[in-house]
Amino acid sequence: VLLCGCVRLCAGSARGPLGVVMLPCPASPARTQERGEAEPTPTGEMKEECQRLVRERDEAECRLKQIKRVSQMVLEEVNALHTQLEIEKSCRENAEVLATKLSHENKKLKYLSLSRPCLDELLPSISDCTATEEEPQDISPDPYSQYQQQVKDLQETVTQLLEEKKQLTGQLQELQSNIEELTARLEKEQAEMTELRNVLEKQTKTIKSINRVSVMATQEYEELRQQLELEQNLRQKAEAFAHEMLIKQKEANRQSAILLHQADPSIQLLKALEEVANITKMLEEERLQHQKQIKELESHLDETALQKELGTVQRQLELVEEERRETEQRVQHMEQRNFELENKVQELEKLKLQIA
Repeated sequence: VLLCGCVRLCAGSARGPLGVVMLPCPASPARTQERGEAEPTPTGEMKEECQRLVRERDEAECRLKQIKRVSQMVLEEVNALHTQLEIEKSCRENAEVLATKLSHENKKLKYLSLSRPCLDELLPSISDCTATEEEPQDISPDPYSQYQQQVKDLQETVTQLLEEKKQLTGQLQELQSNIEELTARLEKEQAEMTELRNVLEKQTKTIKSINRVSVMATQEYEELRQQLELEQNLRQKAEAFAHEMLIKQKEANRQSAILLHQADPSIQLLKALEEVANITKMLEEERLQHQKQIKELESHLDETALQKELGTVQRQLELVEEERRETEQRVQHMEQRNFELENKVQELEKLKLQIA
């Protein structure tokens, strides 16, 4: 039984430092594909980085489970060796008891044989036989010392396995605490990134609405400005036309006055007076109409106050742009922290590979 236990222990030590072959956890194929691709936007890249960190955390947990399983197998093997040692110890004790009992029985049989009548004749032969039996016992090695040496070797092996198990347990606890810390930091970073993403979406919507309002206000302001320029041009033309008509009216009045001083008014004078009256009436109507249009345009400009509204919209747009720049700076800071977390995860992977 002891020889079988030693053979089993040697075969187990040939498989590895812990007696168990440790298999690496298979890497995810999405990870290699992820390193070869480039994301078009910073937010998409951060999302992919977070997903990759989550996958690496899952791989680390998988390897931790494998290490735990290996340590459990080592414990089971140590327990089996301990049980085997107990069995061998009990077998050895039983063998010693049986050997002692057999030796006592042999001595009794020898004493009985010596008590026979031919005791004197058999004494020399018995002494010779005992001498020949004692000599090979002295030459042959003691089985008890061999058993003690084997038990000592097995105890040293068990002690070494327990020390290795203790070291692995400490390393497992340290790795587990590091992974828990990284997981908590990763969850916190993901929450902050989600909040920043929501803020960016809100600011984008606000900027779009402000841009739409500013475009509409600019278009309305441009239309009113063009209308005002048109009215001013029409007013200038009307004033020039009125001035020209006034000159013509004065000239016609002067001519009519000259004609009135003459003795006989003619038909041409009457026609000229009638034409002057019609022109005067038409000029007065046009003047009144232009004054009305100018007053309406001025009142409309006073009511809308587009310039003030445009100034307010521009100030709001500047504030939103400043908030957007601050948010982009925060996003860059988050990307830097994610890069640091990725480096720490890679260091943990290297450490676990060294342990494996």
